[in-house]
Amino acid sequence: IVTQKLLTGYDAPVLYAMYLDKPLKDHTLLQAIARVNRPHPDKESGLVLDYIGIFEDLQRALSFDSKTVRKALTNLDEVRRQFWELLEGIEATLSPIDLSHPGDRVQRIIEFFFEPETREEFIKSFKMLQTAYEILSPDPFLRDYIDRYSLIGQV
Repeated sequence: IVTQKLLTGYDAPVLYAMYLDKPLKDHTLLQAIARVNRPHPDKESGLVLDYIGIFEDLQRALSFDSKTVRKALTNLDEVRRQFWELLEGIEATLSPIDLSHPGDRVQRIIEFFFEPETREEFIKSFKMLQTAYEILSPDPFLRDYIDRYSLIGQV
């Protein structure tokens, strides 16, 4: 993003990623982040790749209320941790189905999700897992989990 030309009044919700390679601060930094964080169909959030370490010291980069700003920014290490915890939790929830045996898997899934509360809880957790996956992809971290994630996605 060319910061001096495209920040004010520039609206392109389809944008997904921004690469920070020069210092930005205060309202300029927030405007830049907002460009990629606009809602769009099939896009939960944007991705900011910080090549110069602005996010390591938000207090300095944003001289105004950093607590408010921190709520809008997510550390990728935190997203990785959340992805892993959600994956483990969903797998534990689905363990009675035994997804590794395809035989009558569909019937076991139907019986398991017969109660609406069970379905709703699974859908909520899976949507959170999907969001974390979308934020992280194509992070090499996901390689070890892609088969497990895909199997859950088939449910």
